[in-house]
Amino acid sequence: MNPSILLRHFAVIVLALLIGCAEGRLEPGGISPDIDSGDLGVHDAEFQDASDLDAFDLDASDLDAFDLDVSDLDADRPDTPRPQGCQDHEECAPLICDLTTNDCVECTLEAGCLDGQLCQVDEQICRDCLQDIDCPEALHCSDDYECVECQDDGDCDSPLPICDVEINACVGCTDDEHCADGPCDLAEFICVECLADEDCDGDFCSDEGQCIECLVDEDCADDTTCDEALGLCVGCQSDADCGEEYCRIGEEICVECLEDDHCDGDVCDEVDGQCRQCVIDEDCLDGVCSDHFECLECEFDTDCDVDHICTDENICVDDGAAPCTNNLDCPVIGEVCDGQGQCVPNPDTNQCIYDSDCPYNSCGNLEFRCHCSNDSHCSAGQVCNWHLFYPYCG
Repeated sequence: MNPSILLRHFAVIVLALLIGCAEGRLEPGGISPDIDSGDLGVHDAEFQDASDLDAFDLDASDLDAFDLDVSDLDADRPDTPRPQGCQDHEECAPLICDLTTNDCVECTLEAGCLDGQLCQVDEQICRDCLQDIDCPEALHCSDDYECVECQDDGDCDSPLPICDVEINACVGCTDDEHCADGPCDLAEFICVECLADEDCDGDFCSDEGQCIECLVDEDCADDTTCDEALGLCVGCQSDADCGEEYCRIGEEICVECLEDDHCDGDVCDEVDGQCRQCVIDEDCLDGVCSDHFECLECEFDTDCDVDHICTDENICVDDGAAPCTNNLDCPVIGEVCDGQGQCVPNPDTNQCIYDSDCPYNSCGNLEFRCHCSNDSHCSAGQVCNWHLFYPYCG
C-alpha cells in the first residue's frame, strides 16, 4: 500500500483515539467497545484534508506528537489542470488572442491588422510592408517595414538623383558637391545658381536662387525699369512710358513714329522709327530718294534719261550742252558754271576764280570774290568793306 495512505490511516486512528478519550469511550488497556472498525472507516472517509480537523477543534499542532505534516494529507491527491493565457479575443483587447499559443498578440496570419497592412508572423506585428512588392509602384519597403521612395541613390533618378536617407526621399542634392554649377539649397534640397548676391557677378540673387539683372527699378538705368517677373531691366511697355513718342513693344524702346500717320506729311522709316522726307524712291513724286532720305532729281547719271547726266546740283542735263559741272570747267575768263551745267558770264562782277577775273587782278582764294582797295574799285551803289579776311565790294 502507498506509504502516504498508510500514514493517513494512522493519523485517523490517532485522531479517533484522541476523540474517544475526550468522550470517555476509551477504557484503560484498550479500545472502547463502542468503537468498531466501521467507525474507523467512517473517519477515514471523512478526513480528506487538514480543514476537516476544525470539526474537532483541532489544528495541525495536535499532530506534532506524531511527526506529521498537514501537507501529507494532500500528497497523494491527483493534480487538477487550471486554464492558462487567453481563451478569446475579448480578453486581449485591443490586441487579439492567438488561440494556438493562448497569448495576446498584435496579429496572426489570419487577423489583427488594418486594411492594407501585413502581419510579420515571426514577430506577430503589423507592418506596412514586408517586401518591395507590397508597396505601390516606384516605392520600396524599408528596413523599418515602411513604403518609402528610396533607401539609397540607386533608387533615384534625374532630376532628383540623390536619396536623403533621413527622410527616405529622392532630392536634387544634400551637399554642394552634388551640384555642377552653384551651391545646394539645403532648405529645398535643390541645386541653385546662387544663395546670395555675392554668388552673382554684379547681379542680384533672386528668392528662387537665380542671378538676375534687377530686383527693383532702382537697379536699372534711367531710361529703363525692372520687370520683376523676369528680373530684367526693360524699356517702355506702352506708349504711356514714352511721352510724345511711341513705344516699340518688341524692342521696348521709344521712337518718333511707328507708322506714316505719326509723321506730318512725311513717311515713317520703320527701321529706326524716324520721320523722313522719303525712304524709298516711290515716296518721291519725281526723282529718287537719296541716301540722306531726300527727294532729288538724280544722284547718278543712271537716274537721268538717255544722253543726260546728273550734275553736282542733282539735276539731269543734256550731255552735249553741259560742258561744266563747276566753275573750274569753264575755260572763258569771267564765266561761271550755272545750275544747268552751262558756262555763262558771271552775273556777279565781284565773283571770281582767277585773279584775272577781277578788274584789279586780286581774287580772294577763300571766298572767291574780287578784292578792292577803295570804293572806286566797286560798281555804282557799292562800297569797299572788309569782310572776314579781305576787303571786297558789297
